[in-house]
Amino acid sequence: MLYRNEYLKPSGNRPGCSVQEYLGSFSVHATEIPPAFDALLRQATSGRPERYQALVERLEERVLAPARERHAEQLRQQQRDHILGLLGFAQQQLHAVGDMPDAAAHLTAPEVLGAVTQVVHSAQRLQVMPKVASPGIGLETGDTPAVASSTASGTEPVEAPAEENDAESPEERLQMLLMRINGACQEISSMMPEAAKQFRRGYPFQDQTVELVRQLWFNSSDAIAALNGRGQLKRP
Repeated sequence: MLYRNEYLKPSGNRPGCSVQEYLGSFSVHATEIPPAFDALLRQATSGRPERYQALVERLEERVLAPARERHAEQLRQQQRDHILGLLGFAQQQLHAVGDMPDAAAHLTAPEVLGAVTQVVHSAQRLQVMPKVASPGIGLETGDTPAVASSTASGTEPVEAPAEENDAESPEERLQMLLMRINGACQEISSMMPEAAKQFRRGYPFQDQTVELVRQLWFNSSDAIAALNGRGQLKRP
């Protein structure tokens, strides 16, 4: 809050006194000084630039910097929750594949094996090697990452493949994503008709399903718009 202090001189039989006038304030959650408050502050410190600068520095230290830290932490937590949600959903889908009848027979098909390989590769890309090795891993800064088994097994550590060997081109990545999307769309289309006898008329879908469908609307529209931006990939 911003106040103006003024001293009223004695008048007659009345002693002098200090009077405080409220000028303005702004939210403790603000990460920058609002223009309206800055104007009030400049007006209240007119002719005293050093006083204005001192008040700005105090606001920066006590209000703005802590607010930025809280905001940044909130964003980090939201991103972390979003990542956990996506990974949880992916794990559910993988469990669903394994629980399907005759899953083993399908998993030997070349196209399915290729898709599984891509899933494993994508999961490996998410594994971040810690900067400080855990006890027993035996990694030093700059060493080639190795996958080490328990010391009781007596097995020598196996060096991880060089990163460049696993690298995929952007177009290979795009092809893999398109294969997943096309396969998923075909399966969804086959599940929805009542003739498929998977969802009866008036079936009460879970809130998560409804939210995922809504995300699909927007994400698919954005993806198609991005693809249409390339002449060769425009819809015929």
